[in-house]
Amino acid sequence: MKRIYTTCFLFFIVFSVCNAQFVLRGIVRDSTTGEYVIGANVVVAHVPTVHETVADMNGAFSLKYHKPTAEVHVSFIGYITRTVTLDTARETTISLHIDQAVDDELRRRKVRMRLDVGYYGDAKYARTGVMAVMPVQGIGSKDWMMFTAFKYWKGDGNDGLDASISKHMRGKLGILAHNIFLSYRSLNYRDAGFHWTQYRTLLVRYLPAGFAVDVGAGYNQISLNNEIPRDDTWRLSGSLGLVKRFRLKGNLGIHTNFNYMPGYRFFEAGAFKEFGSRKFAFFTAIVKYYRYQAMEGIMLSLAVNIFSTQVFCCDSPKIHFDYFHAMK
Repeated sequence: MKRIYTTCFLFFIVFSVCNAQFVLRGIVRDSTTGEYVIGANVVVAHVPTVHETVADMNGAFSLKYHKPTAEVHVSFIGYITRTVTLDTARETTISLHIDQAVDDELRRRKVRMRLDVGYYGDAKYARTGVMAVMPVQGIGSKDWMMFTAFKYWKGDGNDGLDASISKHMRGKLGILAHNIFLSYRSLNYRDAGFHWTQYRTLLVRYLPAGFAVDVGAGYNQISLNNEIPRDDTWRLSGSLGLVKRFRLKGNLGIHTNFNYMPGYRFFEAGAFKEFGSRKFAFFTAIVKYYRYQAMEGIMLSLAVNIFSTQVFCCDSPKIHFDYFHAMK
């Protein structure tokens, strides 16, 4: 009997040790700035679907594991993934280095060079406003990046709100689109007396040598004086022919567009340049020639991007409102 008790006791000890929960801790920082990498993904290398977590507002994380040490992958959008060994005996500081290829892609997105597809050249559309762009990445994701953008504008009694989600796929995708956009827009033209709501989807295909092509469709609702929508229509919201070219030389980016749709075309060129010791801000200048039906003119845009927020100013003095008034 004593032997049985001893065996059971030893079995219990071994079982308890094997099932003990150790806590692995660490802090994730940017290797250049030393700032916390909030939301960094921490995944145990061999069992990623079971043991995973994200860094908090202070870059810190804790991860329960059944062993006192573990090999983990630490990643975040725009950084090179690191594989490190964590030990319960100490809190590990992990420095992530910027992925230059992804960083270049992020910098391209800082430059909002083209008039949003589906809009016409409107002097009062976006005279002033603020736009915030936030990158998001799922835990353990390697080939997917998601961007959310919110833009509010106001001028001459008109105002509006844009909200969009962009899914960027970095892997080898064959003929599939490299970007998928979904957006919602709500526009109030008080001087014209109508409200315009638009739902849009847009596919973007990147080509060799820095070229890209967009195509998409949108659903529009137009109501007069906030009454029941009187016009529900499907309209081409992408481009029959939009060719974009982007070059990045040092900290200077140069962008050109040509867009052709029935009754509407424009050519656009712009540039942006980083400034600041940590390159946290961008200055953007844009010049665009447009032609819509009988209207044509030049639109000038100046913008400053600070972190992920863009403060912009646009002016297009040769635009007229004949088309919008005719919609009444």
